[in-house]
Amino acid sequence: GLSLATGGRIGIVPQPRLAALYAGFALIHFLGLYDDFRAIRARTKFLIQIASAAIVAAGGFLIRSLAIPYVGTLSLGLFAYPLTVIWLVGIANAINLIDGMDGLAGGISAFAAAAMGTIALIQGSPQTAALAFALLGALAAFLVFNFPPARIFMGDSGSLFLGLCLG
Repeated sequence: GLSLATGGRIGIVPQPRLAALYAGFALIHFLGLYDDFRAIRARTKFLIQIASAAIVAAGGFLIRSLAIPYVGTLSLGLFAYPLTVIWLVGIANAINLIDGMDGLAGGISAFAAAAMGTIALIQGSPQTAALAFALLGALAAFLVFNFPPARIFMGDSGSLFLGLCLG
């Protein structure tokens, strides 16, 4: 992220967490891009999806607890890692599976990004809100050309990336 450095200059502060996040995003995007042009066996595709989700989880982006209504909060401890990976792979595949009609995956993802950005602002997380609203802006521009009759398509590279981002 950007922060004020000494001397009043703006400098880049390295954040290893974000490097892991972007590495996971890049891996799943290139998996989808390769799959858009050449067929990949389902097992190989699934293993690479797990690897990209594991990279994100290793960066510290975890589901650490579950809030259960009328019961309380359940801390996941070490189960946070596998649950996060399962969640991320599941959402990535869910968005990939609904990418069959013009505007459907992009529209649903845009609504999800808008909701996530708004919730992040309410909860006081401006970095998360900025990422969600940036994704919303990209999706809005994409949807202009993706509604029927579609002139561009996102393919697996876009739908898997979107699913991992939203997860």
